[in-house]
Amino acid sequence: MKRRGEISVFLALTVVCMMSLVLGLLESARTAGARLYLQMAANSSMSSLLSHYNRNLWDRYHLLFLECGSGGAMEDTFSSYLDFYLEQKNLYPMQRAEVLVTETQKMADHGGELLEAGIRSCMRYCLPELAADLFGLAGEAAKAAGGGDFRNLFEVCRKAGEKTRRLEKSRLRLEKYLAGMRKAAASVKKVADEEQAGAFRRQAGKLAAQMEKFSSYTADYEAEAKAIQAYRKKLAEAGNQPETCTDENMAQELAACGQVEEAAFRMLEEYRRMEEKTGKSRQFLLEALEILEETDRGRNAGEYGDSEEEDEDGPDWGSIRECLEEVTIPEAEVREPSDSGKEEALDRLEKILSGDLLELVLPAGTEVSKTKVSLAGIPSASRESGETREKADSAGRLLVNEYCLMNFGSFLTPSSQETVLQYEQEYLLYGAASDRENLKEAVKRLLSVRGSLNLAFLLASPEKEAKAAELAASLSGGSLPVQVILNFFILALWAFGEAVWDVRTLLAGGAVPIWKNEQTWKLDLDGLLTLGFLEEPAGRAEEHPENGGKSGQDYTDYMRILFLLTGQEERNGRIMDLIQWNLRITQPDFSVADCIGTVRIRMKIRQKHLFLVKNTYETVLETAGAYQDGR
Repeated sequence: MKRRGEISVFLALTVVCMMSLVLGLLESARTAGARLYLQMAANSSMSSLLSHYNRNLWDRYHLLFLECGSGGAMEDTFSSYLDFYLEQKNLYPMQRAEVLVTETQKMADHGGELLEAGIRSCMRYCLPELAADLFGLAGEAAKAAGGGDFRNLFEVCRKAGEKTRRLEKSRLRLEKYLAGMRKAAASVKKVADEEQAGAFRRQAGKLAAQMEKFSSYTADYEAEAKAIQAYRKKLAEAGNQPETCTDENMAQELAACGQVEEAAFRMLEEYRRMEEKTGKSRQFLLEALEILEETDRGRNAGEYGDSEEEDEDGPDWGSIRECLEEVTIPEAEVREPSDSGKEEALDRLEKILSGDLLELVLPAGTEVSKTKVSLAGIPSASRESGETREKADSAGRLLVNEYCLMNFGSFLTPSSQETVLQYEQEYLLYGAASDRENLKEAVKRLLSVRGSLNLAFLLASPEKEAKAAELAASLSGGSLPVQVILNFFILALWAFGEAVWDVRTLLAGGAVPIWKNEQTWKLDLDGLLTLGFLEEPAGRAEEHPENGGKSGQDYTDYMRILFLLTGQEERNGRIMDLIQWNLRITQPDFSVADCIGTVRIRMKIRQKHLFLVKNTYETVLETAGAYQDGR
């Protein structure tokens, strides 16, 4: 029987096709599984890498960051975890070809963006406890910090008042000097009429010296007038021109400042004419002295033989008197304050309030920390210029500020842990190298804040404003613009004096209400001028149970206000400074510059096909990990 193999060949070919199809499907499934397995291995390895966060940073500040000095160290650590998965005996034979860190974001990048994100993540668990502060006191603090108009008005009133008073004092000195020269000139003419050669020589010499010095008084007045002019121009450039200022008090102050400037330059022109006239009079006075000196030189040379000739050929008093007739001293009205005692009291007050304000407000017996640090190489100093970031929303900003109040010590609430600086919150605000300088700046800013809030109260009190206006009228010398400026200046000093009392109370652990009323205001105008408020003890405010046991806000509450007045990036940089300094106490090699919050890694993996002729192929895969998203 003849045998044929068509069916066998057909079935063999069919089996080959079927096996190719089945094995192709198996390889496709295996490839998909390998891709998922590799993704799982990469993600797991990334999680294992991030588990190496700095324990000291977490334990002390509850911040998650990976401390790694170089990308190579991260790559090695990641590779060690990834190799565990690649070395498994399974259907996914793989081999690591390359691991490369392609992107990282560090704590200090973008103005501390990741730092803020970590702080917000930490603080969200404290929200129930902070709810009252964040939406109560923090709201009041934000409102007080936003009172920039009154802070601006407060500073303008003080500086304009100081410059106006210096101008008025210069004017008064000049006019008194003119009056003195007029008196001296009258005396010189008198002794000339009496033909007293010795007295004439002495008094005329002194008068000539006075006339020569008069130009220096004119120059002093000119300098003060130009200072007023420069200050007004500075305010105008800042957009505080009377015609554009929306605040009535500011507009009134600046308009008066412009009027004082105009009057000052008109007076300056008059004084210059007086200076020119005085210079010409001095030449005639010197000519009269020369006539007298010629007689003396002739007598010494023996030109006069006997007493009769001496009497006949003595000084030519007629010519001397003719010269003196040309000597005229301009007359100026000496406009002195009607109350010189209060003028002197205001001088003393101004001098005290422009001195060392820290010593002025410290409670008795308080010792200020003398700790200093080096600012070389700190994170806040290494931020790249021009680096910017989006500003956090108001709620996020409040959370970061509350974190600072909870985790860093201050003048009144030292940290319970070992720290490099004792006044950490004050450092966060001002960034000076010593505790004393930071506290000094904090006190200065607290006085400014309290002064502006106190000024707002005084301007709203007709009775107190009337008392200040009365005092200004007695010190203005009859000039209405000067009176307006001095009125605001006195109000500013009054507000500042009350602020000294307020800050002393805060530093003693007491409380001061943000918004004052007639009952909580302490200082009257007489107490300001007599400086009696400086001798008052810094007492704690009376407690009121209906207000949480306090009659106002304490030092910590006012620190909230100061934090709202501080730039976010400056604050973030100084937070990193303190973190680095404090962690180096136990970990000397710690560096904020090595703290990484997000990382992206690219891998190149060699894989093998099990059911295809092509044995190997490469896969490129990326994985990323982050403790928190700062964007």
